[in-house]
Amino acid sequence: MTNNLTRKQKEELCILLGEKKKRRSILNWVDGMVNENGVPVTLEKHEFQRGIWEDFSERLYVRKAAQIGVSTIFIFKCLYLLERFGYNIIYTLPTLMNDVQKFVPSKVDPIIKANGFKMERDTITQKQLGRGFWFFGGTMSEKEGIMTTGDVTVHDEVDRSNLEVIGTYKSRLGHSQYKRRWFFSNPSAPKRGVDEGWLRSDQKHWFVKCECGRGNFGGWQFLDWPANVDFSNKRYICIHCGREITDEMRRQGQWVAKYPSREISGYWVSQMMAPWIPCSSLIEDELNESPQFFYNFVLGLPWLGTDSTINRDVILRNLSDARADTFDVFMGVDVGQVLHVVIGNREGIFKVCTSNWNELDAFMRLYDCRHVVIDAMPETTKAKEFRAAWPGRVKLCYYRSPTTRMPGSQDIYTVNYKEQTVSAMRTEVIDRVIAEYAENRLRVFISPSEPRLIGGGGLKRGESFLEHWENMYLFHDEEKGYKTWEHSGPDHFAHASVYFWLARQIGGSREKHKVRVQ
Repeated sequence: MTNNLTRKQKEELCILLGEKKKRRSILNWVDGMVNENGVPVTLEKHEFQRGIWEDFSERLYVRKAAQIGVSTIFIFKCLYLLERFGYNIIYTLPTLMNDVQKFVPSKVDPIIKANGFKMERDTITQKQLGRGFWFFGGTMSEKEGIMTTGDVTVHDEVDRSNLEVIGTYKSRLGHSQYKRRWFFSNPSAPKRGVDEGWLRSDQKHWFVKCECGRGNFGGWQFLDWPANVDFSNKRYICIHCGREITDEMRRQGQWVAKYPSREISGYWVSQMMAPWIPCSSLIEDELNESPQFFYNFVLGLPWLGTDSTINRDVILRNLSDARADTFDVFMGVDVGQVLHVVIGNREGIFKVCTSNWNELDAFMRLYDCRHVVIDAMPETTKAKEFRAAWPGRVKLCYYRSPTTRMPGSQDIYTVNYKEQTVSAMRTEVIDRVIAEYAENRLRVFISPSEPRLIGGGGLKRGESFLEHWENMYLFHDEEKGYKTWEHSGPDHFAHASVYFWLARQIGGSREKHKVRVQ
């Protein structure tokens, strides 16, 4: 049809289409608006944010430092999609009762009010703008991931969230033609959460240019700590010539993808690229803060100290070729899509396996298990039915965080014999089990060639007992002020081991019952 237009008409059409596209762009749409603090939204000194503002990729990961403004960007992106296209959006934070209840009133609602958005429905967990709905939810319960449907899922603070529950939100996009999944967070450990997604992305780095023109990219380089730092003069420098990288150079950088052919879009955002944060501030943070805080919240990089992981040798040193004594058998069960089971006696473990609820009954009869501790979550109904089938022998375990410890209490677990439940301080009981391995007080009566113990033999990667323990790492939650064991992959056998240890600790009578082990 355009072939019949004159050259002048075509030029006018291009101008018209360009103006129409401009009117539709999010940066044009947000012009004149203010953030939650009443400050005008602008890219002045925030040029690196442009790429994130304009990126509406199907899969998007932002591995970021703190105080960079990324949450505010995604709030506006959600409002843009609600108002302009009527999409339904699901926005998650780690917890509903704590994080969502604080985040929405303090960040989302002020932006809505200050910019005059007229919500037809406006609660903390659900908002409606035109025909689009905006849902806010947590990730601590699997039920939270299956209650609503949408076109876009936005996952904030990924690395503090339950990654398995985040995975269930994908199914909520099944009927949408748009299907966007966006993730952003301060990273925690390598290859976990947002870092795992970023590593599969095109890995965009913010490149700045030194006028020296040296190096393979003609002076272009991304700022790297500490290579680009002049500690004596507290400034950033070119890695090639040593000249100063000024704030203006940092502002005028550009995003460069390391793997441009990859479909997943990913950004690494460090405080080094923020021109309003001086180099001296980062030098001070490195001196005064923990390495984990500096890497996670200042550089936007994952961190895992050598004292925060579990080496398989700690467990393998407990291997014994003796035949396991089958008196007083105990069992620990971690509940998930499949059951992960650890069975042993007072000296240690002689069986690790995956199972189902019917087989648990068979194990109870075969080994005459004296006491069993089973994960109370997430399949509470099945766990309670199993407990009812074996009265007095089975107890449901509920983990507790350090913030729930009773004042003055030093107990790492308590038993409610009336309710047949165990309440365990999560970090402390995991510490205690690791200590028993380290002190050779938890023997392992399993062949060193057993695939379920070490991996291989037809098992998929990550399905073995040792791999589950190696996936655990100790995370120092700087915000909450305590340590907690997190995981970079499956950790079910580790928790089954903890439940076995608890069953053994509360084993009661030492009367022995001999059974046959196959």
